This record gives sequence, C-alpha cells and structure tokens, in this order.
Amino acid sequence: MKVLVVRADAGGSGFYRVNEPVRAVQELGLGNLEVEVTGEVEAMAGQNPDGSVEVARIMTDADVIVLQRPLRQQIHEVAKAAKRQEIALVVELDDDFETVSRHNAAWRHVNPRTSPLHNVDWLRKTLSLADAITVSTGPLMKYADLTAGKLGYVVRNRMPERVLDAVAALPQPEHRLLGWTGTVFTHPFDLQQIQRATRALVPEVSPRLVVVGQEEGVAATAGVRPEEVEATDWVPTVEGYLETVRTHIGVGVVPLEPGPFNEGKSFLKGLEYAVCGIPFVASNTAEYRLLEVCGAGRIARRPNEWTKLLRGLLTDEDRYGRMAEDGLLAVRKDWILEDHAHEWVDAWMGAWKNAR
Repeated sequence: MKVLVVRADAGGSGFYRVNEPVRAVQELGLGNLEVEVTGEVEAMAGQNPDGSVEVARIMTDADVIVLQRPLRQQIHEVAKAAKRQEIALVVELDDDFETVSRHNAAWRHVNPRTSPLHNVDWLRKTLSLADAITVSTGPLMKYADLTAGKLGYVVRNRMPERVLDAVAALPQPEHRLLGWTGTVFTHPFDLQQIQRATRALVPEVSPRLVVVGQEEGVAATAGVRPEEVEATDWVPTVEGYLETVRTHIGVGVVPLEPGPFNEGKSFLKGLEYAVCGIPFVASNTAEYRLLEVCGAGRIARRPNEWTKLLRGLLTDEDRYGRMAEDGLLAVRKDWILEDHAHEWVDAWMGAWKNAR
C-alpha cells in the first residue's frame, strides 16, 4: 500500500508529526508500506483571478493521502480530487485552530476575513471529506466528528531515539538558569502566569531569564527588567533548537494561559525539556498531568506553587538531579517514537479500510 503525506509545516510540527514518523515507519518496515513525504502535490490544476485554485486531478498512485494542517484552499482542492480518484483521505492536526486568540499573531492567518485562501473554513471543508483524522491530544478528537468517516486516532508526540543520543552528548549550563522557549507574538498571555515567580526568583536565585526564542515583549510579560532577559533568538531547525535548549537552560517553565487552545496543546515542550535532562514546571493541563504521572516535570496547580516549585529546583541540587534523571527515564520508558510508530500505520490503514 502506498501512502503520500503532504507536509504543511517545515518546523516542529513537520518534524514530529511527519518527517520523523515516516522515517521510523520506513526504517522499521512497518505494515509493508511505501510512504512518501512531499510539500506540494503534483496536479492538473488552474488558477482563478482571485488566486484560488481548481484541481482536476492529482498525479499520484497512492492509496492513502495524508494532509497536514489543511488550512489552504488549494489543499482542499487536492482533497476533493483525491476523493474523486477514490484515494483514502487522512487529516493530520496538532493545534485547535478554531480557538486561536485574536491576540495571537497567527489569528489573522486562520481568520476567513483576513486570510480568504488560508483559514479554518478550508480546514472544516477538508475535514468533511476525510475518512479519518490523526491528532496529538485528546481534546482535538472533537474534530473527528467533522470527518466523513467519523474516525479519529490520538497519536501523541514522541521523541526519536536518535535525538536522545545526540542531545545527551552535549554539555549543560549551570543549573540555576531559569528558561522559557517561545515567542510572545504567538504566546501573548502565557508568561503572565509566572510573573509572581519570575519577579521573585530572577533577582534572588537565577541570574537571568533565558529565552530560546525572540526577546521582544518577554521582560514586560514575565515581570522582569530587560537586562534580566537573555534571548538566543529564533532557531530554525529542531535539532538546533534542542541543542540550544540543552546548552542554555537549567530549569524550564511551561506556563500556559487557561483556555481551550492551550488545553488542546500537547506536552511537547515538556517532553523536549525532559529529553534535554532539564527539570521543568508546567501549567495544570491534562497533557502535563499525564506527563507528570509518567515521571517527567511537576505541575503548578495553584499560582503560588510556581515560586515554591521553581525555587526548590533552582536551589536544591539533589532535587534537581533526581528530577532530571526521572524525566529522562520517563522518556525512555514511555515516549520513544520508534516504540509507537505502528500507531501511525494503524491510523493510515484504518482510514483506507474506512474509505471502503
């Protein structure tokens, strides 16, 4: 059976949700599948004056086509052609695009009024044709009800084993460096969740707040002085990003604004901290409660717990060492991609069967 996976994201989502799962399936020889990844589908198509595209036929002999984050009008046309050609259709989704805040820089890119050819309406229309959907978290399973096949698979984010081996060889910084990864543009209200903790701990314990990402807006939202922030700027590759996290952050934070968008987010940032041997504290979401149960990270269940938990990690080297070790053990026990690559095959095969 042939599977064509159409990648929409060349960054983290493309790495964890397309490139690495496909590599693992191919290397392990699972399902006797022939799997190909592409960024664009070869097609017989024409373009309208408004920029929209009409696709008459897609040039593939695949039995299953997987569309990652199908927010584009052009990709919806690909989905329509796939169904006309009796190709099973899977939608891959790892964010709740219907609940993106208007304060998030991504909002204008998914709103039909500001982005007519790339928005959530095209996602819904494509879902209505799909035989199945793969999602990264339980809350995103709500989108399975929109699919033609009413079939969904939770395939969680996991870590390729080769990444663990590569990161383990890198040096780590002094453990008192408090760190966050991200950008305020797409996480406008997350850092506010830890203002009380950062205001107390950065002057008292951690010499600065390290940001793997862009510096703009961090000091104001985290409640610290600009000179107390050190930013690495954007790191373009996942491998480079993990190397930067490993070598710059001692204790990690995953603050998340309460709400449906963040409740639908996976625990990927915490998993990356754990892989890097970095203890971390996260907001109280179902995903991070799951990771905590497995042994990685701690949850701040009330606002005042951020300061207590982070102070303990920044000042107690024994506690720091135990949590770092527990996190790595949790990853190796439960969250290695190669141990669960069959879940992707199960979803693709399920869609193919459902289409028939």
